[in-house]
Amino acid sequence: MIYSFSAALERAVAELLEDTRVLFSELSNYPGPVYVKALRYLKANRPSVFQIYRTGAEVDHLGDRIMWELLSASETSRRYEDPNQDIA
Repeated sequence: MIYSFSAALERAVAELLEDTRVLFSELSNYPGPVYVKALRYLKANRPSVFQIYRTGAEVDHLGDRIMWELLSASETSRRYEDPNQDIA
């Protein structure tokens, strides 16, 4: 089964990908493909765009929640590999 993101998260990602200043300055600090970099950046800097209860949203959007959990698992995995690494 394929899950889509909420409209709020899709818009936020699209805005980041269209803003070359953010792409080259901010997103260069995050590993992975550009789309994933944008999601990691949003989780660290604008978590409220994820429509999940954890961020105070009124709804728990399944696609957003799955991506939040995947990003969290990735952060945990990288911390385990290198406990001194600063993860945003």
